[in-house]
Amino acid sequence: MLVITGAQGSGKSFEILLKGFCLSPEPRAPSPEPEDMPKQTLQHFELHVLLAMLRQGGETYSVPLVVALEKRMERPVAQAAVFIALSRLEKKGLVTSRLDERDGGRARRYFKLTRQGLAAVKEIRIEHARLWRGLGRLLSTHKV
Repeated sequence: MLVITGAQGSGKSFEILLKGFCLSPEPRAPSPEPEDMPKQTLQHFELHVLLAMLRQGGETYSVPLVVALEKRMERPVAQAAVFIALSRLEKKGLVTSRLDERDGGRARRYFKLTRQGLAAVKEIRIEHARLWRGLGRLLSTHKV
């Protein structure tokens, strides 16, 4: 089972549960699931990074991901935040990396989505579609 956690601008936190994934280094309380898969956590920003990687296709490094994320999210994104997310995603097996040491230039770490990473993105998309189903009308008519 996959648990996506994050915080919205209001400071409230949320979780989205997906069946069939093992993605977090942090153990969570067991739940009565038919599969014996441990719960794992995928941060909200990590999902953004995975989606940006999917759009880039093939291998990419942190700078193009920052540019792509800033364009899509319409807000500044710190390169350090992207690199930290990439490191966590690699530990979870969702991306792989390789170091490209250029002659006389600065070494650059390239990242690539794994099959498990692509499967996680697909499952999250399906789960989000289920969660959003029927809410468009409610959001347009909801009064606070």
